[in-house]
Amino acid sequence: MCDECIKQICVEGQITQINRSHHCPYIVTPPSCELLGFAVQVNGDKCCPQWECPCRCSILANLHIITFDGSDFGISGAASYVMASLANETIIVGISECLSSQMLNINSRFGYTPFRRFDFEIIDTGSMYTILTPAGINIQWFHSTGIMVIDTGTPNKKLATTGLCGYCDGNRINDLTLKNGTVLKKDDDPVTFIQDWTLASTETGIKMSRRLEVNCSTSNCSECFRMLQSETFALCHAQVSPEMFCELWIRDSLFVNNHCSALAAYVALCNKFNICLEWRKPDYC
Repeated sequence: MCDECIKQICVEGQITQINRSHHCPYIVTPPSCELLGFAVQVNGDKCCPQWECPCRCSILANLHIITFDGSDFGISGAASYVMASLANETIIVGISECLSSQMLNINSRFGYTPFRRFDFEIIDTGSMYTILTPAGINIQWFHSTGIMVIDTGTPNKKLATTGLCGYCDGNRINDLTLKNGTVLKKDDDPVTFIQDWTLASTETGIKMSRRLEVNCSTSNCSECFRMLQSETFALCHAQVSPEMFCELWIRDSLFVNNHCSALAAYVALCNKFNICLEWRKPDYC
């Protein structure tokens, strides 16, 4: 079958082939967006695609958050947190001590899927809840891993958000921005940032930090690498490398002290790349 990106033209009686992909001003290979997931094509030209990393915030089941720009930190305590706030819309995630039912809580009212009202929609695809908001935010909540992904598009067509998910501009320096506009430094403990975006009426009074001020260069990550050596996890190494995950692992005290929680987080991140891993066993996690 003829390649759509190759054209044949006649030059001085000779047939010459021109590959449009070779003359593309963009890098046609999708970039690695690391823990944000797959890159997104932002134009419609299959021969000269333009790629961008998505504005995609993830909340893992163990409450480790990866912001729109790829910063990460863990939260502790049952409370309601502002994940993303816009001028006319706010995404709040409520963390409870235990699950009471399989129903969704919508503005403090319980409802079943599918749920549609005005420009708000919740459907259950079988593998996840998909929530579409009037402002254009897409939320995916996966059944198998518990990971919640908040997607606002790409920096090229971004929604100006604040909250725990940060502001998507490709710059991690301003991820920890307080309500008053103050930006915490990269090495500051995120507890102040987390508290600022916690609804005051839901605070439990417990201010625990999961952040460890270390990395794999200054501390021993060998235990993390050992856990991921299994062939079960090898299927995902090309997308979520052990080196990348272990840098996240060593900074979170929950992961360091709970191997099952750490591996569940790794599997959830693999799920963002459409990789499903069966790793739990009756005698393991």
